Amino acid sequence: MELTKSNIISKCLYWWFWVATCYGFVCDEFLPIDIVHNVKQFMLLGTSVVFVLMGLATIRHKVDIAVAVSYAIISFICTCVANHLSIVTWLNGSRIFYGIIFAVPLFRYICDNEELHDKFISKFDHALLIWLYLQAFCITWQYLEYGAGDPGGGTFGSEGYSGNVSICIYLVSLYLIRKRLDNDNLWVSVANNWKYLALLIPTFMNETKISFILLALYMVLLIPINRKTAKRLMIGIPAIVGILAGAILLFSSLTMYSGDFTANDVFSSNFLEQYMYADIDESEGNAKYGLETANSLPDVPRLTKIAFLPILLDQEGGSAWFGFGVGHFMTGSMFGTTEFYENWDWLLVGTSPMIFLVFVQLGILGCIWITLVWIFWFVSHPILYTKRDTNIQLLILAIIIALLLYGPLFRDWPFCYIVIAILYFSWQKKDPVNEQTESPEIQMTQESQQPIAKS
Repeated sequence: MELTKSNIISKCLYWWFWVATCYGFVCDEFLPIDIVHNVKQFMLLGTSVVFVLMGLATIRHKVDIAVAVSYAIISFICTCVANHLSIVTWLNGSRIFYGIIFAVPLFRYICDNEELHDKFISKFDHALLIWLYLQAFCITWQYLEYGAGDPGGGTFGSEGYSGNVSICIYLVSLYLIRKRLDNDNLWVSVANNWKYLALLIPTFMNETKISFILLALYMVLLIPINRKTAKRLMIGIPAIVGILAGAILLFSSLTMYSGDFTANDVFSSNFLEQYMYADIDESEGNAKYGLETANSLPDVPRLTKIAFLPILLDQEGGSAWFGFGVGHFMTGSMFGTTEFYENWDWLLVGTSPMIFLVFVQLGILGCIWITLVWIFWFVSHPILYTKRDTNIQLLILAIIIALLLYGPLFRDWPFCYIVIAILYFSWQKKDPVNEQTESPEIQMTQESQQPIAKS
């Protein structure tokens, strides 16, 4: 095979997927405990370097360059100018956003070449199916070893990746099954492709609450969005309700709680309120006790963290426009922690909503920036592929909205890889028979995506 840039990028991108999404499980389950941390740090560094190099090698479209340059300017102002942090802290802290910045150029590069696109998708779709089977095996392994809970992160590992793997399983499964559905005999073809539904079962072994929302969306989004949607939805409602009821029963049977707390309590409004929000003073006291006395990692409820932002700005004297700069969430870094983190470790550790992570570091400017980036994801389509799979993209949009309050999963590069890959591969060529003359809006969008000519 000829050794060209496109072949090198394609192969590196394919194997990066396998290494980055699977080394966590291998390290956690099969390596001696005294070397696990060092090996995982080495693998993280290696995959990070390769990812950034691939991104830099493929970034050539105006919109992608604008995203990268605008981030560099905004984050530098927020970190080094407004908060007087070091260049090293800025560079180290920016790693949280590299997945968002560099994943899009990589898959846009694949989509720019039709032959490369078709070959990669054929290989990648097969890999995704194998990956789903691996999640079923690994989550079952983790369930039997650790019980239902956060350690059920599948091939990502057993250190709190349950949300990552559950969301990715639903997205990958919907992406693959929609390629095999017959819209004229929808529910028959769904039944014929039952394995993709069965591969969702592991998401109920890791106690991920968002799985119930995703399952409901998944079942609805199996139905093509067109004039027949309402009729198909009415026919499918009994099946959807039945599957959701079965999922709740399955969750109740798989999840084991001790004492008086049962799986039924998980579905109560009282539990949801405690899970998402708690009194600020109570949360601060419990978190500090956990860190300083019990030597355990606290997890302040998500909405409590958001509610604490005005207090944080007032006590630290920060700017709502610029935040406190990047680098405060890099607690496992060799460069140490920031003074801000030392003061507010109880609030920053644990699961934080995506909006909290962005606002604390980049303020209102960062929130505007990332909102525009997410909009560009959906409107800046590959040049050769202009027909969107609305169902897939609606699920991705729902995931983005949910993560604003659920968790900062976009800081994890493998998660960004999977989401962006499926988003870009959901774009298809229009049927030549039905294709109409492009509107000025579409033409302007394509012009903004033209790669910059290199001398």
